[in-house]
Amino acid sequence: PAGVTSIGSNAFSSCAALTAVTIPDGVTTIGDQAFYKCSSLTAITLPAGLTSIGGSAFYLCSNLANVTIPDGVTSIGSSAFRGCEKLESITLPVSVTSVGSQAFRNCSMLAEVNIFAPGLQYYGSYALENTSNGLKISVPAISLEEYKTRWSAYADKFVALPYYALTVKEGTVDADKWTVKVGDAEKTVTLPITNLEGGETITLKYNGRLKVKSVKAQ
Repeated sequence: PAGVTSIGSNAFSSCAALTAVTIPDGVTTIGDQAFYKCSSLTAITLPAGLTSIGGSAFYLCSNLANVTIPDGVTSIGSSAFRGCEKLESITLPVSVTSVGSQAFRNCSMLAEVNIFAPGLQYYGSYALENTSNGLKISVPAISLEEYKTRWSAYADKFVALPYYALTVKEGTVDADKWTVKVGDAEKTVTLPITNLEGGETITLKYNGRLKVKSVKAQ
C-alpha cells in the first residue's frame, strides 16, 4: 500500500506458497530475512528507489530465477541471495558499494555476474562460493585488477566489461578504449570509443559517485 517505505525483518519469512512479489515504489529497504525460505517464489520486482537489501533477505528462495537489482541499491547484505539455486545471472549496478559475505553462496546455477561499480567498499568473503563451474564475473576494465586482488578466490573468473554503464545527468566521467553506455530518463546512447578520432574529448553528463574528468578516445 501507499506510504510503505520498508519491508521489515522476517515479514514474509517461510511463506512457502508465495510465488511472485512486486514491491511498490517508495520502499527503500528490505529487512533481514524478509523473504527467507519462500521456496515457491520465482520472481520479484524491486522498486527504483530501493537502497539496501538486508541479510538473508532471499536466503533459500530456491526457485527464484529472475532478479533485477535497480540502480540506487548500495548494499547487499550477508547471505542475501544464498541458496537461490535457480538464479543464473545477476547484475549489480554502479551504485552498489557493498556485497556481504556469502551473498550469493550456493547459487549453484549462477554463471554470469555483471558488476558495474568501479570497485567496492566491502568485498564479502565467500560471496560467490559454490556457484556454477563456468562462472564469469564481468567488471569495469579500470577496476579489473582491484577485483582480482580483493576477491582473490575468484581471480580466474574475472573479465573486463566491453562497455561501462552509467546513469548520467551532469558532469563528466573517465573512459579509455571501451564503449561507454550512457543512460538517463529520456534515452540510452552508446558511444563506441574506438570510432572517435584520436585525442577527441567527449563530455558525458553524470551524477553518480565517481570522481569525474573527461572521456577521451585513445
